[in-house]
Amino acid sequence: MIIKNFKKNLLYFWKNSFKIESDENTTILDLNINDEDYNKIKNELNNKKIDNSQVLNSLKEKLNFLNDKDYALLEEKIFECMKKPWKLFIEKPTQIPRPMNILFSKDDGIKEFLIFSTTSQHFDAALNANNHVIAEVNKRLVNEDRKKISDEKLFIIIKEGIDEVFKDLNFDLRLGVRFDNHSNGKYLYNGKELTGNEQLEYVKTLIETYGLIYIENPFYENEIELYKKLSEEVRHKCLVCINSKINEYSRQLTEKVFNTALLKFHSISQFENDTKIFKENNINILSDTNTNADVLAGLGIPLVKIYNNPEGNKFTERIKKIERELTEI
Repeated sequence: MIIKNFKKNLLYFWKNSFKIESDENTTILDLNINDEDYNKIKNELNNKKIDNSQVLNSLKEKLNFLNDKDYALLEEKIFECMKKPWKLFIEKPTQIPRPMNILFSKDDGIKEFLIFSTTSQHFDAALNANNHVIAEVNKRLVNEDRKKISDEKLFIIIKEGIDEVFKDLNFDLRLGVRFDNHSNGKYLYNGKELTGNEQLEYVKTLIETYGLIYIENPFYENEIELYKKLSEEVRHKCLVCINSKINEYSRQLTEKVFNTALLKFHSISQFENDTKIFKENNINILSDTNTNADVLAGLGIPLVKIYNNPEGNKFTERIKKIERELTEI
């Protein structure tokens, strides 16, 4: 793609609105910048050929006067000027992210129950299966008090829902959970508290009893020894995931206390660099629908957590379109 012109959008002269025209598409960018910065961006973008991710990484360095939020917006709009942005990373992706959906969420105990496939070859098929399981679970919860239902009963109901849907599939459906249920050094469950070691034993029991293959944030981020003990015992059969609130994994990587990370997206260069580091350390990677769909497809991220909101819906539609684009190659 070649950006032909970056110019002021005269249709909206009363605000900082700009038009980006490429040889593939045109988009509108609203950005609060002064004339000096406008001219700098114009000089960089006009007649700019963007055919790989390194060009964008270099552009970020040259436009370092923009804050992270403004540059991320500019980057997003440049993507909109491309028909197939995933081609910046690879000529043809070998893997489309499989969807991980939230079956049930609550405020106490296990925060999220998650459903996903590890063997489905198509995003849409896996998404439909996940949604069918959600529908089956919701039917079985009609007469239940969702605020008071125990985690153990939820697992039984979810297992019934999975079994009902799985009989018509030719790929697997697997179960995972997100904890994040710690407070004041304890782990909270519907009126009871567990110590760190008790939480460790409980998590191991859940993995064995219900065949969980994904565990997210079972401990405080700084509970290195607990993560290490859990990973040593279950990493061969379960994804032990840290979803860092501060997006910092250095110590955990050094001490090899997890085998999976949920990476957050701030910019293409940051996400691509983080992906490279984790792959070099043999860490499984997933992300969520706050990440650009083309970036995930281009970098071969295998799993994406789908949120039921406008961003999640937009992401889902884009991934489906990418899947169709790949069949045309």
